[in-house]
Amino acid sequence: MEDWEKELRRKKKLDSLIINRPEALHNIRRGTEISITTIGWIVWIFLCRPALLAILWMVGFRFFFRHMIDLGGLAGLQELRLFYISVIIFIILMIRGWNMYNKVRYGKKKRRSTAKGVSEEKLESFFKLPRNSAKKLQSMDEITVDFLEDHQFHVVDAKNPNDQFYGFFKPT
Repeated sequence: MEDWEKELRRKKKLDSLIINRPEALHNIRRGTEISITTIGWIVWIFLCRPALLAILWMVGFRFFFRHMIDLGGLAGLQELRLFYISVIIFIILMIRGWNMYNKVRYGKKKRRSTAKGVSEEKLESFFKLPRNSAKKLQSMDEITVDFLEDHQFHVVDAKNPNDQFYGFFKPT
């Protein structure tokens, strides 16, 4: 446990928070909060969201109709269609050209490298683990690691609590 956490626990501020003590939340309150949250999401999903989307579609359609049909925007689009098409083709060619340039320049370089494997013996010696404990760690499905004082840690197999050991780490 870190110093700031010890200080907060000493002052009882951290332990009084409901998030740190879920057992203090009564079933009636938990059920009420879950129910209200569920009802709120149902109202949002089935009532508010579709109404909001319908309003936005109507506003968008009216805006499009006003500018493209009433004000003759479609005729202006017809006049400039060759320009628009050439701009779109130019953008596509620029992107494809940039892709080809990057492939020619960087395509054959192998910059990615994987980490070298570490033997079980090196792992055990670095963390000062008991002999053959790295093999045990690899075979465990679920472990619990407790970090202790002076850079020590305690490893426990969650399924077999009798299978446990201590280690040491040096932070960099």
